[in-house]
This record gives sequence, structure tokens and C-alpha cells, in this order.
Amino acid sequence: MPLIPVELQPLVALAGLVLLFVAFVIERHPPDVTATGAAALFVLLGLTPPDRVLEVFSNPAPITIAAMFVISGALVRTGLLDALAALVIARAETRPVVAVVVFLGAALLASGIVNNTPVVLILIPVIIRLARSLGLAETRLLIPLSYAAVLGGTLTLIGSSTNILVAGVAEQHGLEPFSIFEIAPVGLALALVGGVALALLGPWLLPDRRARGDAGMVETTFLTEIRLLDGHPGLGKPLGEVADLSRPGIKITARREGARLRRSKLEEHVCTAGDVFVALATTSEILTLRGLPQVGVGLQRGAGLRGGEEDLVVAEAMVTPTHGSPRDTVSQLSVGYRYGLRVLGAHRQGHVPGPDLGSARLRPADKLLLEGTAQGFDRLAQGGELVSVTRPSGRAYRRRRAPLALLALFAVVGLAAFELASISLLALGAVAAILLCRCIDNDEAWGSIDAGIVVLILAMLVVGIGLEETGTVTLIVDTLAPWLEGLPPIALLAALYALTSLLTETVTNNAVAVVMTPIAVGLGQQTGIDPRALVVAVMMGASASFATPVGYQTNTLVYGAGDYRFVDFLKIGLPMNITVGVAAVLVIPLVFPLTPG
Repeated sequence: MPLIPVELQPLVALAGLVLLFVAFVIERHPPDVTATGAAALFVLLGLTPPDRVLEVFSNPAPITIAAMFVISGALVRTGLLDALAALVIARAETRPVVAVVVFLGAALLASGIVNNTPVVLILIPVIIRLARSLGLAETRLLIPLSYAAVLGGTLTLIGSSTNILVAGVAEQHGLEPFSIFEIAPVGLALALVGGVALALLGPWLLPDRRARGDAGMVETTFLTEIRLLDGHPGLGKPLGEVADLSRPGIKITARREGARLRRSKLEEHVCTAGDVFVALATTSEILTLRGLPQVGVGLQRGAGLRGGEEDLVVAEAMVTPTHGSPRDTVSQLSVGYRYGLRVLGAHRQGHVPGPDLGSARLRPADKLLLEGTAQGFDRLAQGGELVSVTRPSGRAYRRRRAPLALLALFAVVGLAAFELASISLLALGAVAAILLCRCIDNDEAWGSIDAGIVVLILAMLVVGIGLEETGTVTLIVDTLAPWLEGLPPIALLAALYALTSLLTETVTNNAVAVVMTPIAVGLGQQTGIDPRALVVAVMMGASASFATPVGYQTNTLVYGAGDYRFVDFLKIGLPMNITVGVAAVLVIPLVFPLTPG
């Protein structure tokens, strides 16, 4: 016997849905935790039958989303996005406006073929560097980066996890599967209108306020030394033309000439074997250079390394207060002789620790990037001079495997476009290929998956089954139908889009997508309007979120990175919501006729 009488189950489920949305807005717990609790409650109360819970794992959306996160991680690991950043920043000084437009346009297009959340995560430090190179406040470019990614996510089915999820739920409710580019005409129109609106409104409504500190710089920058060895392809070329030393994450500050440091006309210097350059470089770039046989990184003297190359590991260590007096330099620390470690770099928050690596004077809380054996790090930890030995946040780029990662991505997009296989199967195949080709390590691949998003989707699918089983969706549709049946079809489309957009600004978009998609299908069947058009309205309304930092993941990412205020998003986001919303309502019927034909 059910815990709740059958006739009351639709109302109880509806009450549970309202409470769930309230919990999302209050944000006392993370969205994935809140949704998991709601899913468990629906199962315990008998609203979602236990035998249907496992159905959520047969939905292609979660596995496709997870696979796209891995593919995005491979693009990062192989340096493809880094190369894009280098290309844009290299042109920023001569044509700054063009550089910004090209960068945001590239972010928009990249978000159409790769899940837009990891794209923004990777491009945040790049856009900050671009802003600083142009003398602009980061707040002038970070919101446009998020908005470009949001608009790019509407171009294809795989551009946003929301699109994939809506398509999966719609298919479960009897609609024909959406093809990867089926929504592209609508997305292109929204991207064009939204881009023009952002260009016109941005100069007036975007805040001109510099972020505190190094917001958004997710990688530590170390002072290091780089040596060119025999056989390096850059020998005989001016320094400015040596590709390995011209990355955006590397800044050459001096050239060692005997005991002196030369800082002028660096780019004109013709490189020879044995040249030593002082540089500021990110962890990933240092690790990438470390893996090149014709390049030496860090302090050469007193290295004292033991063991084969495969035995060496890299870790970060912090200087303790008892050993960080200004009299101590990196060379005087002698970690090579004493522990068998090599110093690859030194970091001080907000400052450059010294003119070069060896003479950098250590202070408490400074970080050292070290290379050595596990035994050497054990002896270092016992010595007490350096503490908090941890794995560095960055990893070496695998640029030689970049074509393979790009080929895997194009294979997913191309084969899906010709409908030769489902997107989920193609994405899984691409993941297998990039793992077998070592474009990305398996631990980093799984770490690139945003588990919170996947768990949120699975939990909301359980709630969605409960709403369907109890008849709550039918109750909502039957209640709304009398009010909406008299409306012209385009007005119904506009109302559904507006409701979805409003909910998305206050509640996580994937949760809104799961709830609103069955309602859209039901309203279409009830009113005679083609459900595909209404489903696309839900897809766009749940994806095109601009007015709050909590409505969409990319907004949340730049919210913290740019030290924005909530009102900053409202000022420019509300006009963007209205402009893009009007465009969507006008364009969707042209691509997806409202009356079945």
C-alpha cells in the first residue's frame, strides 16, 4: 500500500517541486546535494517507483555531458586552447579591438562544439591577461566572455549540457531525436542579436572596476631559468621567434651573460647553445619545457639528482617561518646537495622574489617548485625547512598529440551531423580514443568531469520520473491549458520561454530543463502546437541566462574571478535577456513551425 493515497500524489509531488525550487534559491546546500535529497525523498515517499529509478542511467544525456567534459579536458591538456590564447594576445597590442572581438568570437564558436563551461574555465586567466595587456579592467571583458559562451552554447546540441539534457528528456517523452545542428539556425540568430546587443550595451553598462589581486589566475607563476641546449630548433634564431619561449604563460625577463643579467633588446638576441634566460612562467609551461630534451629548466648547479627520469616527480613546497629569513637565497638552501632535489622555480604572492632564481631571497610562505625522487621529498619533509609538499596545480602540455584530440572532436561533430551514430556513442568513442592515444591521463580525464553537474542531472531525472508517474505534469498542463488555449501560438511560445528564462535566473538551469521539457511536450499535445517548437523554446530559455550570476555555470565562474557584484549582472543581463528572448520568439517559429505540417 503506498504511503500517500494515489489521488493526493500529484499535489504532494507538486508541493515537493515547489519546495525544491525554494531550496535551490536559498542555496543552503549546493544544488547537487539539494537535488539528491529531493530524489531520495521522492523514492522514499513512493512518488518515483523504485523499478524506474535505474531508467535515469539509460538516458543518454548524463553520459554525453560527462564525455564532453573529458574531450574538453583533452583540448586543454594538449595546449589547443592555450595556442588560441597566444594567437589572440599576440595581435592585441597592434589591433586591440580586433583582438577582443576575435577572442570572444572564438570563445563563442568553441562553445558551440565543446561544452561551454570548461571553455570559460580555461579562458578566464587568458581574458584577464588580455585585459591587462590592453590596460582594461578585467570586469570589462569577463562578463562578455561568459555571455559569448552562453550564446555559443545555443549553436549546437553539444554546446551546452542543458541542450543535451532537454533533447534526452524530450526523446523519452516520445519526440524524435534532435540532430546535432538542428537548432543551429536559431542559435546563430541569437548569437548575432546577442553579440550586437552586447557590443552596444557593454560600453555603457559593464562595470569599470579592477579585480582585487590575481583573481581568476588559476595557475601559480614561478621565477625560473631556462637553458637552450644543443639541438634545439630555436638555435640561430632571434629569441622572439623561438616558439617554445613565446607562449603566453612564459615571460622572459633577462638573459644571463656571465655574472650579469641583460634585460634590453631580448627579442633581438640570436640564440646559441648554452644561453640561459630568466623567466616568469606558469607551472604548466615549466613542466612542458622540462619534458623537452633540448631544454634545461631551473637551477643547474648543485642539482644532485639521483635515479632515472621515470623516477623523478615534481612537487610544490612552502618555506616555513623558521627558515624564511631574508638572508637565505634559493642557492643557499642547497636542496640539491642535501636532498637530491632540483629547484625549478620560486614564487612569492604579488611580487617577483628576486632578479634571478639562484639569488632570490626566501621569505616565509614563498613557494618552491621542486623536482626529485620520492625519497628526496621524504627527507625534505623531515628536515622541516619546507612544508606542505603537494603536487603542482598545472601539468605539462602534450602539444604533439593536439591533432589527435582535435580529430576526435571533429569526428564527434562530423559523424553526428550526418547522423551515422548517436552523439552519446560517438562521444564515448572519442573519449576512448583520446585516452588510448594519451592525449590526457585517465586520472585527469575523470577529474575534468564536473561530478556535481552529472549528479544534479541524475537526481533531477529521478524527480522528473516522479512528476510523470504521479500525474503532476498532466496536472500542470491541464491547469495551464485553459489559460493558454486562447492565446495565439506565438504568444504561448513566448509565455513558455519567459517562464523558463525566469526560473533559470533563480534556479539551476539543468533542474529547470528537466521540469519544463515534459510540460512543453504536454502543452504542445494539448493545444495542437508542434511540441518540438516548444521544446526548443525551453532549450533556449534555459540556456540563454544573463541576468544573475547563479542562473548559469559560466556566469558563476566569472562572478568570482572578476570580483563582480550581483547588481553588475542585473544591469546588463536584463536588457540582454529581453533582447535575446524577443529574437528567440521571433526566430523559433521560422525554423520550427508552430503547427505540425
